[in-house]
Amino acid sequence: MHMTSETEIEARRREAAHWFAKLNSTRIETRDVHAFSAWRHNPLNAQAYDDLEALWSATGALSGDKDVRAIRRETLGRVPRGPSRWTTRRKWGPPLVGLACIGLAATLLTLHFSGRAEHYSTVVGDRREVRLADGSDLTLDTASTVTAKLTGRERVIHLETGQAYFAVQRDATRPFRVVAGDVEVIAIGTAFEVRRLGPDVEVVLAEGRVRVVDRARRREWSLSPGQKLNTRSARPTPVQADVIAETSWREGRLIFHHKPLAAAIAEVNRYSTRHIILEASALSSSPLSGAFDVGDLDGFAAALGEIYPVVIETRGADLIVVTAPRAEKSSLP
Repeated sequence: MHMTSETEIEARRREAAHWFAKLNSTRIETRDVHAFSAWRHNPLNAQAYDDLEALWSATGALSGDKDVRAIRRETLGRVPRGPSRWTTRRKWGPPLVGLACIGLAATLLTLHFSGRAEHYSTVVGDRREVRLADGSDLTLDTASTVTAKLTGRERVIHLETGQAYFAVQRDATRPFRVVAGDVEVIAIGTAFEVRRLGPDVEVVLAEGRVRVVDRARRREWSLSPGQKLNTRSARPTPVQADVIAETSWREGRLIFHHKPLAAAIAEVNRYSTRHIILEASALSSSPLSGAFDVGDLDGFAAALGEIYPVVIETRGADLIVVTAPRAEKSSLP
């Protein structure tokens, strides 16, 4: 099997930058269109061009990046300045702006595919959507942190903590890997969620297929759509999951199906700096079903007061306490 060298990858990127600049110039000839079509017929060329288009679209989000600003100034500053902007435009505009476009595109490609790490995070109660340089989409849940490193050979995302959903752009030449501690999730083109809270790592697969590897335990699993896996359970094995409920946080909702009350409260607390405390401990394992708005602790607590024989108390600015009525404290099931 032929392995693509770094030199070939770099040459292909520069060709993509050349075509991108030419096709975005003010004058395009028919022969150029035919030549581009022939060049793009090669799947690797097409992938390189698509990567560049995705990266170029993302420059709006990167406009505040100091490295990108410096590249723009340095590259576009090479276009000569004449005494009259109209004279300069006629004489230098299309050719040299095209060259500047090539330089900027090629430099951005190098910047984002040469191993530079990008860090993304959210605070408590926040949710963030990110378009990665390869065209993949990343959605971060509350209090989550990831580091993304994309090169010409691989795409690696380190999930430091929290939860993230990945809609992966297919690229058979560069596997997409999510690393969460000792656990690694490997995909090519698919959609899945990875959750890392403490030592627990859970994977929920929405589309495609993924391979999950636990290097510490030397275990490996393959997931099919609609399955989830908790690698720290007593006997880790893929099980069926309600993907809509598992990923409902992306829409600002939390959906519970017979979830133990204590676990549901712990999940709700992740989305707020305020906390609910369950003092009616006899209800810890009681099942809770329902859909609740993320961050609405008062609404959630009020619902608990309707469902269970409890009293809801507010203590200070940051605590909501769920306690049993005095007459029932000794008789709760």
